[in-house]
Amino acid sequence: MNEGFVLDAACFLVGAAQGIIENDKGNRSMLIHPSRLIGEQNEVRMQIELELASWFKDLEEREGERFNETRNLIGQAYDNLASTYPEIDDFDEILKVIINEVKTDYSVEEINSGKTATDKNIDWNSRYAFIIVAGQAMDRGTTVNGLTVTYLSRSMSMQNDTQMQRAR
Repeated sequence: MNEGFVLDAACFLVGAAQGIIENDKGNRSMLIHPSRLIGEQNEVRMQIELELASWFKDLEEREGERFNETRNLIGQAYDNLASTYPEIDDFDEILKVIINEVKTDYSVEEINSGKTATDKNIDWNSRYAFIIVAGQAMDRGTTVNGLTVTYLSRSMSMQNDTQMQRAR
């Protein structure tokens, strides 16, 4: 996966863990806007699901090279967030919450007009954390609860106002 996305996803997991520790009653969400093409959105969703499953497995093993790589990635994300949020809990506590709680309380959703798409009206009460992969359906008028991280890998459009709408 793209290196920029990997660090953003790790930051999302750390933020979700901190939210759980703080007993946040809302949601934490990450929005990924990879392409206007449904096939590419579907591919990104599947890659994300595989990547996160791999990270959770690595962290549960608590030893070995893959554990160390994943722990270091999450540590880099933790350091980034700690530089702007000094109240963040201890790194080991964050890791514990990622393994024991975030792992079972997140969902990857795909919002578009394809057959694997999630309805635009996500049941925000069903989970705490959401990763949403979307295209045109998210350009205007869709609200994402608890938006914490946005990853826009889509190329710039010819119309700057459209690109600015996506960034909001």
